[in-house]
Amino acid sequence: MWNMGVLTDKLLSESLLLNFDGLRPGGPAGGLPHRLMDAQSPDAHGPYIAYYQSWFGAKNMVKAADFGSSRVCFKEIYFPPVPGVAWFWNDWGIVNKCSTVAASPLYQSFNIYLRKKWMETFGATYPLIQPDTDRVHIIIEVRKIDKRKGNNHSSARHIANLKDLIAALETLPGVRVTAQNFAELPFGEQVALSHSAGVFLSMHGAGTTHIFHSAVGSPNCCALVEMFPDATIEFQAAFGYGNLARMFGLHHWRYEASMGRTKAEGTTVDVEEMKALTAKAVEAVRTKPTCLFDVKDTTKLMSA
Repeated sequence: MWNMGVLTDKLLSESLLLNFDGLRPGGPAGGLPHRLMDAQSPDAHGPYIAYYQSWFGAKNMVKAADFGSSRVCFKEIYFPPVPGVAWFWNDWGIVNKCSTVAASPLYQSFNIYLRKKWMETFGATYPLIQPDTDRVHIIIEVRKIDKRKGNNHSSARHIANLKDLIAALETLPGVRVTAQNFAELPFGEQVALSHSAGVFLSMHGAGTTHIFHSAVGSPNCCALVEMFPDATIEFQAAFGYGNLARMFGLHHWRYEASMGRTKAEGTTVDVEEMKALTAKAVEAVRTKPTCLFDVKDTTKLMSA
Protein backbone atom coordinates (compact mmCIF):
# COMPACT_ATOMS: atom_id res chain seq x y z
CA MET A 1 0.00 0.00 0.00
CA TRP A 2 2.80 2.39 0.88
CA ASN A 3 4.68 1.58 -2.35
CA MET A 4 1.56 2.31 -4.37
CA GLY A 5 1.15 5.67 -2.66
CA VAL A 6 4.72 6.62 -3.55
CA LEU A 7 4.53 5.36 -7.15
CA THR A 8 1.18 7.02 -7.87
CA ASP A 9 2.11 10.19 -5.96
CA LYS A 10 -1.22 10.10 -4.10
CA LEU A 11 -1.87 11.42 -0.61
CA LEU A 12 -2.80 8.39 1.46
CA SER A 13 -4.63 10.63 3.93
CA GLU A 14 -6.93 11.73 1.08
CA SER A 15 -7.39 8.27 -0.43
CA LEU A 16 -9.61 5.31 0.37
CA LEU A 17 -8.19 1.92 1.28
CA LEU A 18 -10.57 -0.51 -0.44
CA ASN A 19 -10.10 -4.00 0.95
CA PHE A 20 -11.15 -7.05 -1.05
CA ASP A 21 -11.65 -10.39 0.61
CA GLY A 22 -8.72 -12.75 0.96
CA LEU A 23 -10.57 -15.96 0.16
CA ARG A 24 -12.52 -17.02 -2.91
CA PRO A 25 -12.26 -20.26 -4.92
CA GLY A 26 -9.03 -20.15 -6.88
CA GLY A 27 -7.96 -16.89 -5.26
CA PRO A 28 -4.43 -15.92 -4.18
CA ALA A 29 -5.02 -17.04 -0.61
CA GLY A 30 -4.59 -20.65 -1.72
CA GLY A 31 -7.77 -21.92 -0.10
CA LEU A 32 -8.99 -22.25 3.47
CA PRO A 33 -7.16 -21.79 5.75
CA HIS A 34 -3.84 -21.27 3.98
CA ARG A 35 -2.53 -17.70 4.32
CA LEU A 36 -5.95 -16.40 5.30
CA MET A 37 -5.45 -13.43 7.61
CA ASP A 38 -8.59 -14.05 9.64
CA ALA A 39 -10.35 -17.38 9.20
CA GLN A 40 -13.52 -16.01 10.78
CA SER A 41 -13.61 -12.91 8.59
CA PRO A 42 -12.16 -13.27 5.08
CA ASP A 43 -12.77 -9.57 4.42
CA ALA A 44 -10.79 -8.38 7.45
CA HIS A 45 -8.07 -5.79 6.92
CA GLY A 46 -5.65 -8.15 8.63
CA PRO A 47 -3.24 -7.93 11.55
CA TYR A 48 -1.56 -4.76 10.31
CA ILE A 49 -4.73 -2.67 10.42
CA ALA A 50 -2.93 -0.21 12.71
CA TYR A 51 -0.56 0.65 9.85
CA TYR A 52 -3.47 1.50 7.58
CA GLN A 53 -5.25 3.50 10.27
CA SER A 54 -2.20 5.71 10.71
CA TRP A 55 -1.73 6.12 6.95
CA PHE A 56 -5.28 6.51 5.62
CA GLY A 57 -7.27 7.36 8.74
CA ALA A 58 -9.95 5.07 10.13
CA LYS A 59 -12.74 6.81 8.16
CA ASN A 60 -10.96 6.18 4.85
CA MET A 61 -10.86 2.39 5.23
CA VAL A 62 -13.69 0.51 3.52
CA LYS A 63 -14.44 -3.09 2.54
CA ALA A 64 -15.73 -4.13 -0.84
CA ALA A 65 -18.12 -6.52 0.89
CA ASP A 66 -19.81 -3.60 2.62
CA PHE A 67 -21.19 -2.37 -0.72
CA GLY A 68 -23.09 -5.63 -1.21
CA SER A 69 -24.62 -5.75 -4.70
CA SER A 70 -24.56 -1.96 -5.16
CA ARG A 71 -22.87 -0.45 -8.16
CA VAL A 72 -20.00 1.80 -7.08
CA CYS A 73 -18.00 4.28 -9.12
CA PHE A 74 -14.53 5.58 -8.29
CA LYS A 75 -12.73 8.51 -9.85
CA GLU A 76 -9.46 6.57 -9.80
CA ILE A 77 -8.67 3.10 -8.54
CA TYR A 78 -5.32 1.32 -8.27
CA PHE A 79 -4.57 -2.36 -7.79
CA PRO A 80 -1.31 -4.00 -6.73
CA PRO A 81 0.52 -5.43 -9.77
CA VAL A 82 0.57 -8.94 -8.29
CA PRO A 83 -2.52 -9.35 -6.08
CA GLY A 84 -2.00 -11.39 -2.95
CA VAL A 85 1.80 -11.57 -3.21
CA ALA A 86 3.94 -9.08 -1.30
CA TRP A 87 6.76 -7.59 -3.35
CA PHE A 88 9.39 -8.43 -0.76
CA TRP A 89 8.85 -12.16 -1.39
CA ASN A 90 10.86 -11.77 -4.59
CA ASP A 91 14.29 -13.45 -4.41
CA TRP A 92 13.14 -15.42 -1.36
CA GLY A 93 15.20 -18.46 -2.29
CA ILE A 94 18.44 -16.67 -3.15
CA VAL A 95 20.72 -14.05 -1.66
CA ASN A 96 19.75 -10.77 -3.30
CA LYS A 97 23.04 -9.36 -4.59
CA CYS A 98 21.84 -5.76 -4.39
CA SER A 99 21.19 -6.19 -0.67
CA THR A 100 24.86 -7.03 -0.13
CA VAL A 101 26.01 -3.76 -1.73
CA ALA A 102 24.00 -1.13 0.14
CA ALA A 103 20.76 -0.54 2.00
CA SER A 104 17.66 0.19 -0.05
CA PRO A 105 16.45 3.82 0.06
CA LEU A 106 12.95 2.48 -0.66
CA TYR A 107 12.92 0.17 2.37
CA GLN A 108 14.48 2.73 4.66
CA SER A 109 12.04 5.42 3.50
CA PHE A 110 9.20 3.05 4.37
CA ASN A 111 10.70 2.55 7.82
CA ILE A 112 10.87 6.30 8.44
CA TYR A 113 7.33 6.84 7.14
CA LEU A 114 5.96 4.01 9.28
CA ARG A 115 7.61 5.33 12.44
CA LYS A 116 6.50 8.94 11.94
CA LYS A 117 2.89 8.11 11.15
CA TRP A 118 2.79 5.61 14.01
CA MET A 119 3.89 8.26 16.51
CA GLU A 120 1.37 10.77 15.14
CA THR A 121 -1.48 8.28 15.57
CA PHE A 122 -0.52 5.95 18.43
CA GLY A 123 2.38 7.70 20.12
CA ALA A 124 0.37 8.63 23.21
CA THR A 125 -0.65 5.02 23.82
CA TYR A 126 2.23 3.04 22.29
CA PRO A 127 5.25 5.37 22.08
CA LEU A 128 8.23 3.97 20.22
CA ILE A 129 11.11 3.13 22.51
CA GLN A 130 14.55 4.15 21.29
CA PRO A 131 17.45 1.67 21.58
CA ASP A 132 19.59 2.14 24.67
CA THR A 133 22.60 4.39 24.19
CA ASP A 134 24.60 2.84 27.02
CA ARG A 135 23.68 -0.81 26.52
CA VAL A 136 22.74 -2.90 23.50
CA HIS A 137 19.24 -4.31 23.86
CA ILE A 138 19.09 -7.94 22.74
CA ILE A 139 15.55 -9.16 22.05
CA ILE A 140 14.84 -12.85 21.63
CA GLU A 141 11.60 -13.63 19.84
CA VAL A 142 10.10 -16.56 21.76
CA ARG A 143 7.83 -19.06 20.04
CA LYS A 144 5.67 -21.49 21.96
CA ILE A 145 4.67 -24.89 20.63
CA ASP A 146 1.21 -24.69 19.06
CA LYS A 147 -0.14 -28.17 18.41
CA ARG A 148 -3.22 -26.70 16.72
CA LYS A 149 -1.12 -25.95 13.64
CA GLY A 150 -0.94 -29.64 12.87
CA ASN A 151 2.70 -29.64 11.74
CA ASN A 152 6.16 -29.69 13.28
CA HIS A 153 7.06 -26.13 12.23
CA SER A 154 5.79 -24.72 15.52
CA SER A 155 7.70 -27.14 17.75
CA ALA A 156 10.83 -26.90 15.59
CA ARG A 157 11.01 -23.13 16.08
CA HIS A 158 10.61 -23.34 19.84
CA ILE A 159 13.98 -22.88 21.58
CA ALA A 160 14.12 -25.85 23.91
CA ASN A 161 17.05 -24.49 25.95
CA LEU A 162 15.92 -20.88 26.07
CA LYS A 163 16.93 -20.39 29.72
CA ASP A 164 20.48 -21.50 28.96
CA LEU A 165 20.63 -19.16 25.97
CA ILE A 166 19.42 -16.19 28.02
CA ALA A 167 21.92 -16.91 30.79
CA ALA A 168 24.78 -17.08 28.29
CA LEU A 169 23.82 -13.84 26.51
CA GLU A 170 23.49 -11.97 29.80
CA THR A 171 27.21 -12.55 30.41
CA LEU A 172 28.08 -10.38 27.40
CA PRO A 173 29.32 -6.98 28.57
CA GLY A 174 27.14 -3.92 28.07
CA VAL A 175 23.92 -5.64 27.07
CA ARG A 176 20.44 -6.27 28.39
CA VAL A 177 18.37 -9.23 27.26
CA THR A 178 14.60 -9.48 26.77
CA ALA A 179 12.95 -12.77 25.78
CA GLN A 180 9.39 -12.22 24.63
CA ASN A 181 6.61 -14.17 22.96
CA PHE A 182 5.27 -11.39 20.76
CA ALA A 183 1.99 -13.24 20.23
CA GLU A 184 1.14 -12.49 23.86
CA LEU A 185 1.37 -8.70 23.37
CA PRO A 186 -1.05 -6.26 21.74
CA PHE A 187 0.24 -5.26 18.33
CA GLY A 188 1.09 -1.74 19.53
CA GLU A 189 3.34 -3.15 22.25
CA GLN A 190 4.98 -5.45 19.71
CA VAL A 191 5.88 -2.46 17.53
CA ALA A 192 7.17 -0.41 20.48
CA LEU A 193 9.28 -3.24 21.87
CA SER A 194 10.84 -4.25 18.57
CA HIS A 195 11.75 -0.60 17.92
CA SER A 196 13.97 -0.71 21.02
CA ALA A 197 16.06 -3.63 19.76
CA GLY A 198 19.73 -3.29 19.04
CA VAL A 199 20.08 -6.99 18.18
CA PHE A 200 17.07 -9.11 17.27
CA LEU A 201 17.29 -12.90 17.69
CA SER A 202 14.52 -14.73 15.87
CA MET A 203 13.78 -18.21 14.64
CA HIS A 204 13.05 -18.02 10.91
CA GLY A 205 9.39 -17.16 10.40
CA ALA A 206 6.84 -14.39 10.01
CA GLY A 207 7.69 -12.93 13.43
CA THR A 208 11.05 -11.92 12.00
CA THR A 209 9.27 -9.11 10.13
CA HIS A 210 9.44 -7.13 13.37
CA ILE A 211 12.72 -5.87 11.94
CA PHE A 212 10.45 -3.55 9.90
CA HIS A 213 9.99 -1.57 13.12
CA SER A 214 13.72 -1.16 13.80
CA ALA A 215 15.04 2.27 14.77
CA VAL A 216 17.03 2.59 11.56
CA GLY A 217 19.58 5.39 11.77
CA SER A 218 19.79 5.33 15.60
CA PRO A 219 22.85 4.48 17.74
CA ASN A 220 23.25 0.83 18.78
CA CYS A 221 20.94 -0.30 15.96
CA CYS A 222 20.53 -2.80 14.43
CA ALA A 223 21.28 -6.45 13.67
CA LEU A 224 19.36 -9.66 13.05
CA VAL A 225 20.63 -13.06 14.12
CA GLU A 226 18.32 -15.46 12.30
CA MET A 227 18.05 -18.97 13.69
CA PHE A 228 17.01 -22.12 11.83
CA PRO A 229 16.00 -25.59 13.05
CA ASP A 230 18.03 -28.49 11.73
CA ALA A 231 17.72 -29.51 8.07
CA THR A 232 14.81 -31.90 8.72
CA ILE A 233 12.50 -28.85 8.61
CA GLU A 234 13.87 -27.67 5.22
CA PHE A 235 14.03 -23.92 5.96
CA GLN A 236 17.69 -23.62 4.99
CA ALA A 237 16.86 -22.59 1.41
CA ALA A 238 15.03 -19.47 2.63
CA PHE A 239 17.14 -16.32 2.36
CA GLY A 240 14.35 -13.74 2.34
CA TYR A 241 14.71 -12.34 5.85
CA GLY A 242 18.42 -11.88 5.34
CA ASN A 243 17.64 -9.91 2.18
CA LEU A 244 15.08 -7.82 4.05
CA ALA A 245 17.48 -7.14 6.93
CA ARG A 246 20.25 -5.97 4.61
CA MET A 247 17.79 -3.85 2.58
CA PHE A 248 16.93 -2.04 5.81
CA GLY A 249 20.66 -1.63 6.46
CA LEU A 250 20.79 -4.17 9.30
CA HIS A 251 23.70 -6.50 9.97
CA HIS A 252 22.67 -10.12 9.51
CA TRP A 253 23.91 -13.50 10.67
CA ARG A 254 22.46 -16.98 10.19
CA TYR A 255 22.56 -19.83 12.69
CA GLU A 256 21.59 -23.31 11.49
CA ALA A 257 21.11 -26.04 14.08
CA SER A 258 23.07 -29.21 13.39
CA MET A 259 21.24 -32.44 12.62
CA GLY A 260 19.60 -34.13 15.56
CA ARG A 261 19.00 -30.92 17.51
CA THR A 262 15.37 -30.49 16.40
CA LYS A 263 12.91 -32.76 18.16
CA ALA A 264 9.28 -32.77 19.29
CA GLU A 265 10.11 -30.61 22.32
CA GLY A 266 11.84 -27.95 20.22
CA THR A 267 15.25 -27.09 18.82
CA THR A 268 18.20 -27.12 21.19
CA VAL A 269 20.50 -24.39 19.95
CA ASP A 270 24.28 -24.44 20.40
CA VAL A 271 24.53 -21.84 23.18
CA GLU A 272 28.22 -21.10 22.69
CA GLU A 273 27.84 -20.64 18.95
CA MET A 274 24.82 -18.38 19.45
CA LYS A 275 26.71 -16.38 22.06
CA ALA A 276 29.62 -15.90 19.65
CA LEU A 277 27.33 -14.76 16.79
CA THR A 278 25.45 -12.40 19.09
CA ALA A 279 28.71 -10.94 20.38
CA LYS A 280 29.66 -10.14 16.77
CA ALA A 281 26.25 -8.52 16.26
CA VAL A 282 26.64 -6.43 19.43
CA GLU A 283 30.08 -5.24 18.36
CA ALA A 284 28.76 -4.42 14.86
CA VAL A 285 25.91 -2.21 16.04
CA ARG A 286 28.23 -0.42 18.46
CA THR A 287 30.89 0.35 15.88
CA LYS A 288 28.86 0.44 12.64
CA PRO A 289 25.26 1.38 13.44
CA THR A 290 22.74 1.45 10.61
CA CYS A 291 23.18 4.45 8.34
CA LEU A 292 20.42 6.05 6.28
CA PHE A 293 21.13 5.74 2.57
CA ASP A 294 19.59 8.43 0.31
CA VAL A 295 16.35 8.30 2.28
CA LYS A 296 13.42 10.50 1.24
CA ASP A 297 10.93 11.85 3.78
CA THR A 298 7.81 10.42 2.19
CA THR A 299 5.65 11.67 5.06
CA LYS A 300 5.94 15.09 3.40
CA LEU A 301 5.39 13.74 -0.10
CA MET A 302 2.19 11.95 0.84
CA SER A 303 0.66 14.17 3.50
CA ALA A 304 1.55 17.78 2.68
